[in-house]
Amino acid sequence: MLDPDRYDTTVHDLVERHGARLRALVGSRLQTSWVAWEVAADDEWFQDEAVVLGFTEAQLEITCSHFDRLALTWGEIDTTQPPAHAGMWKGSFELEWRPDSLPELAALRGATLESIRVIECGPVASVAGLTGKEWLLSGLEFTFSTGAVHVFNALDQVAVETRLEPDSQLRPTEL
Repeated sequence: MLDPDRYDTTVHDLVERHGARLRALVGSRLQTSWVAWEVAADDEWFQDEAVVLGFTEAQLEITCSHFDRLALTWGEIDTTQPPAHAGMWKGSFELEWRPDSLPELAALRGATLESIRVIECGPVASVAGLTGKEWLLSGLEFTFSTGAVHVFNALDQVAVETRLEPDSQLRPTEL
C-alpha cells in the first residue's frame, strides 16, 4: 500500500506533481503493460494493484484508492518480482505480474502515445459530505496512434476501458 501522501485528489495537484513527466511521454511507444494477477483463487486480474505501462522513455504505474485518489509512480515496481500487496484485511494473495494480459492494453502495444488527458467525474453529491459541486479526480486517458485507453478509479480499484465516451459527468483536461 502506498503512502497516503503519494495520492493526488485534484487535477491541479496531479499536474503539479506529474505533468512534466506525463507530457514527456508523448511521442513514446508503449512497449508493454503489466497487471497483477491472482493465480490461486480466481485466476483473474487483481484490480487493487497498479496498472503498469512500459514506455520507451519510462515506466508509469497507476494506482487508485477510495473514490477520488490517484497515485502515479515512476519505475518503482519490479515486475520480475511478485506484487507485495498489503491490504487492510487479513490474509494474503498469490499474485504475479502478467504482461499484456488485458486485451485493451495489449492492442496498443507498439503504438505511439499522442496525448494524455486527466479525467474528472462529477459533479458529485451526497458522498462523504460533499456539497454536490465537486469534481473528483477519476483517471487518465491515453490516446495512441492506434486507439485510446482510459485508466481510472472504479471505487477503490483500477479499471481500464478502451474508449472514453462523451459524457456530461466527465471533464477532461488536456496535458
